[in-house]
Amino acid sequence: MNIIVTGSEGFLGRKLVDRLADSGRSIIAVDRLFHSGSSHDNVTHHQSDLEDPSRLVPASIKPDTPFVLIHLAWDMRRYQGFGIQAGQIDQFAKLLDYWSERGLQRLIMMGSAEEYGHRAGRLLESDMPELPLSPYGWAKRAARDLAASWCIRTGIPVVWLRPFIMYGPGQRGDMMIPFALESARLKRRAHMTDGRQQRDFVYIDDVVEAIAMAVAQNASGYQEFNLGCGEGVKVADVVMAIAGHYGVEDLFELGARPRRPGEPDVQIADCTKAAALLGWKATVGWREGIDRTLLEARD
Repeated sequence: MNIIVTGSEGFLGRKLVDRLADSGRSIIAVDRLFHSGSSHDNVTHHQSDLEDPSRLVPASIKPDTPFVLIHLAWDMRRYQGFGIQAGQIDQFAKLLDYWSERGLQRLIMMGSAEEYGHRAGRLLESDMPELPLSPYGWAKRAARDLAASWCIRTGIPVVWLRPFIMYGPGQRGDMMIPFALESARLKRRAHMTDGRQQRDFVYIDDVVEAIAMAVAQNASGYQEFNLGCGEGVKVADVVMAIAGHYGVEDLFELGARPRRPGEPDVQIADCTKAAALLGWKATVGWREGIDRTLLEARD
């Protein structure tokens, strides 16, 4: 059976496609960007922005060919308005509607810890969000509800995977770890919050392995799993480990920026369910993960 991975040129997508291809799976890697790198013989790269759901697969694929969809493609502009994220929900809904009777056998979808909004503590899958949510968190929560309802309506299995703070080599953007890493490498002054808030950091290879396990699993119905190390780590400890590697501790100004109003002090993933039903457990602690990230980031 084919596995279709959307967002295949992204941070997580590139790693996942390599992991699944190495296991001998037949992959269709879909992204709005043209793939210019090397590839595996069992990977077909297909350029599509998914605006037209029928263009999810190349025209050469026979109609109604069975496939598993791993949907990673998502606009990562977290705080730039609800309209941007609402467009993602519309696109996702149209994708499910179109393919539910055209070969889609199973959906694996990525959530986010931002679905919980301002809820604090050790978080279970069953915990409800606490308002307000960021535009991105709201959209992911809406997509989660949509996927669960669609699963019940169509009978097509869904696995919702919710990584907490995912990081690793090659990550770009304005999230905390890539921001700190770029600032340290360029010896650029970085204004940060006090960093006392505790978060659950999960290394990208562990997230990839969770997805691979979900692909191998033959479960039915709707399932969702939190993914994290299950421990809270102070943000300050992580960013100062990065600064210390480059010897720029004096350039990282903790407390120079206020936290977002109502930001929770602690958010930790309870991963009991992932261990029991998926057989997954994080294997890379944050210090080892940061060391690996720094090793691959060196000039």
